[in-house]
Amino acid sequence: MSEPRTQDTSLDMARTYWRQGLLREAEQALKGVTAGQPVAERASAQVLTGNIAYERGEYRQAVEAWQAALDLYASDGGMESSAQAVADNLAMGEARIARRAELEQEARHLAVQLAAVLLLAVAAFAIGCRMSRRRGNAAPG
Repeated sequence: MSEPRTQDTSLDMARTYWRQGLLREAEQALKGVTAGQPVAERASAQVLTGNIAYERGEYRQAVEAWQAALDLYASDGGMESSAQAVADNLAMGEARIARRAELEQEARHLAVQLAAVLLLAVAAFAIGCRMSRRRGNAAPG
């Protein structure tokens, strides 16, 4: 069962900063959420930590934070609706990680193709220069 929630917590301040788009300040405020606080607050802090990481494009850190939140919700024996929202976030984060891996693979493939095209262009230019010099050195007919 959840412990009662304290008023005006670090979590409340972090949420306020988050709503204003002040990610660094929100992250700093979350440092005030300690292990001695109610499970619900710690889980919510982990959710917000994940949201901040996600917003920054740090999808692995987001997934780790959201997983920690799910673990806290599970240890508290309830909060199914909150846990479901976090599970949805977790799935979204994992999809982003997979998509980023796909894009990185595609970028590597394109880089190899570009290098090959550039190499061919340099070779064609060198051949063209060599042929031009040979024509230039030929005696007029």
